[in-house]
Amino acid sequence: MVDGLVVALLVVSVLAGAVLIVEGLRGREPLWWHLGVAGAVELVLLVQAVVAIVLLIQGDQIAGSTGVFLAYLVGTLLALPLTLLWGLGEPSKWTLVALGVACLVVAVLVLRLDQIWAGV
Repeated sequence: MVDGLVVALLVVSVLAGAVLIVEGLRGREPLWWHLGVAGAVELVLLVQAVVAIVLLIQGDQIAGSTGVFLAYLVGTLLALPLTLLWGLGEPSKWTLVALGVACLVVAVLVLRLDQIWAGV
């Protein structure tokens, strides 16, 4: 994995998570810019997925299990969209809190992806 991309993704997802949780706890309902914050995290996740797949195609080896890595990669990509679908079914301040928590979960999943890649 590309270390700079992992760090960027961790920073973006933790900041987005903090902003969304604070906004939700302040009683705000989801606005378009809130969705844009979550969308920015998802965009960086897509870049990471493309880079990881390209590296695998080019012959880079995952020190851990390739199957586990790919499962984490798919799970990471689905965390935010599934949370958003669930939250927009009944929009409230808790939608933003759930999205914020999902962003923090994404940060943890990205750390695990990096560990699997390195064989830790």
